[in-house]
Amino acid sequence: MRPGTQRQVSPRSPAESTPRLRHVTLWRAAAFLALFAIQQGLYGTAADSWVERMIIDQVTVKTAALLINSIDPAARVVASGPSLKAPGGGL
Repeated sequence: MRPGTQRQVSPRSPAESTPRLRHVTLWRAAAFLALFAIQQGLYGTAADSWVERMIIDQVTVKTAALLINSIDPAARVVASGPSLKAPGGGL
């Protein structure tokens, strides 16, 4: 800096933005907890229903079998309901 010049202070210094940052963080945490609680409630409601069987059997297990067979075709993994079956054993 040259002598005789003053340093300009930005309107948003870190000290001023700290309460706003805390506010945003609290809102994000609250939104996460609310979404988590909603999803847990929906999953609990769907227990032992066609929705749970579709999610577990169709989406999760069949996708896992497809991925395993694409990585190692010799494994010959088959989706069987909620579990994976293979000639050497299963999950």
